[in-house]
Amino acid sequence: MFIYLFDLFTSRTFCMVTSAIVLSGCGTLNSMVSDFETRWDDPEAALKSITAESSLSDEMKETLEADVVTASNTFQHGECKSVVKMANKVLSYKATHFEANFVLAECDLRQNDFASARQRFLQLSETFNDYRVQRGLGLAYLRGGEIEGAKAHLLNALEMAGGDWRTLNALGFVEDKYERWDAAEAAYLTAAHAALNEAAPLNNLGMSYMQQARYKEAAEVFSQAVNRDNENNVVEVNHRIALAHSGDLASAFAGASNNERAVILNNLGIKALSSGEVERAKKYFRRALDESPRFYASAYDNLERAKLLTPKQ
Repeated sequence: MFIYLFDLFTSRTFCMVTSAIVLSGCGTLNSMVSDFETRWDDPEAALKSITAESSLSDEMKETLEADVVTASNTFQHGECKSVVKMANKVLSYKATHFEANFVLAECDLRQNDFASARQRFLQLSETFNDYRVQRGLGLAYLRGGEIEGAKAHLLNALEMAGGDWRTLNALGFVEDKYERWDAAEAAYLTAAHAALNEAAPLNNLGMSYMQQARYKEAAEVFSQAVNRDNENNVVEVNHRIALAHSGDLASAFAGASNNERAVILNNLGIKALSSGEVERAKKYFRRALDESPRFYASAYDNLERAKLLTPKQ
């Protein structure tokens, strides 16, 4: 199984700087009581609002909002929990803050909640004419499998910010879905040149080559992607699979873990099966099971399917 990389997986980390929150004194407490009494008809909402407002000075709010703006441009999947906490704190006293709402929408994407992400981005689009919102909508539609809707918003984003690598990377995937290989290649290469430290565009270009059975070219660009992010296991496994499909089994298996070997063998079995080489496919699936019988259920499922076929099929 090959895996595309969207922009949601990066090699960068964002170092969060948190501001200490000092509890207010008795004077503030008295004002809270007075204010609460004037809003007694909705005490729960009042208490929530008062707590949020009273615990942050203007200087703290300014710092918090600056942190959210920084986070909206730099955070990644693993940081969503802390970033969401910051964003919600800002929204507790400024509900229309663009970057805070944007961060929540981005985190929905990273957590695969595409429906919620789309709703948030749509709400932002009603007020803000920002390429990041259009890109977010495009990614939300794309990850939800709605290719046409995705393309329209991605093209809007590209018109606003032609050099945005995330938009170009996603458009390459759209072109792949339509098998417009030249257009996909151009989009991925432009994205790769725009973001020299990102592995995703090159990984996806390799995926595109794999679909066209251009295995040697795929192995080459996967190798370049590995050089950009040598800790990304997805890119590494894709590279090994491409090497195996190109016939370089020695390089494909060199240094591979049992699970990686099982993935490679399973893919070779699928390739053999698609070519009508049923017996050869069975051998690959059995070898995949030998490498990782506990963790590689896909090979077992494929082997069972292969048993139902004859060599002519």
